[in-house]
Amino acid sequence: MDNKLHSDLMEMIGELREQVEIEKRKRIQIHAEVIRLRKEIEQHKKANVDFYAGLLAEIKLADMGDK
Repeated sequence: MDNKLHSDLMEMIGELREQVEIEKRKRIQIHAEVIRLRKEIEQHKKANVDFYAGLLAEIKLADMGDK
C-alpha cells in the first residue's frame, strides 16, 4: 500500500473515532437528561398526590361542617 493511501486511511479512521466519541458523549448526555426528567416527573407526581390528598381532606372537613 502506498504511503498516501495509508495516510488518507489513517486520517479517515481518526475522524471516525472522533465522531464515535462525540456520539458517545451525546448519548451519555441524553441518558443523564432522561434520568433527570424522570426524577422531576416523580417529584411532580408526589406533589400532585399531596395536593389532591389535602384538597380531599378539606372537602371532607367542609362536608362534615355542613352536616
